[in-house]
Amino acid sequence: MSPSSSAWPIELVMLISQIMVKKQKEQEDKAKIRINKKKKK
Repeated sequence: MSPSSSAWPIELVMLISQIMVKKQKEQEDKAKIRINKKKKK
């Protein structure tokens, strides 16, 4: 896949990557919260 043949505008690619990073961070935060709860018990 060459970038020239891609139908995806760069703005859309940037937006999607930002959303993916945000979701990944949220999942990591949830995992950390679970670990912290387990440690407290």
